[in-house]
Amino acid sequence: MKIFSKIHATSTLLAAVVLLATCPCAQAGLTEPDLAIGRVTATPSGSGSVVDVVGNWEFDALMQVEFPVTLVASQGEKFVRIPVNGQGGDSGSLPALVDGLDPSEIAALEAAALPVAEASLLRVEPHRITVALPALIGDGLVSIEIYVIVPDYGRFVSNRVSVEVAGIDP
Repeated sequence: MKIFSKIHATSTLLAAVVLLATCPCAQAGLTEPDLAIGRVTATPSGSGSVVDVVGNWEFDALMQVEFPVTLVASQGEKFVRIPVNGQGGDSGSLPALVDGLDPSEIAALEAAALPVAEASLLRVEPHRITVALPALIGDGLVSIEIYVIVPDYGRFVSNRVSVEVAGIDP
């Protein structure tokens, strides 16, 4: 009888775990967006470059205008910021970027940015973002990060991936 009770208790527990895992009401809400850059390539294009970013992010969430994902390309303290919702790019300088973007620095980054016409979003699709960078980001090591500000949840920054750019026309 004790064996039957243990088997029954184990079966009941397993059934409860499966039910909780599959029940939509048991799913937790958004706690942190999935922002992970896997690969970055950069190709010279006139006096600037075209940067292709492949990674893992929630494409549906990425396209929400209320809290768009923003790509940041930096070279030292110089940066170009391009929102993925197509609002146009801007650029500036922020010494804190030398070590990468921290979520607490996003407000300072946005405050330091001024519009730059040569920065633009070229393509957005699931797991890929392609942007055009101006001559401000020239030959050398370029670091790419993406971030999002989600109201009532916080600020989130992806990993940082760097790529060497060479051959940009002076």
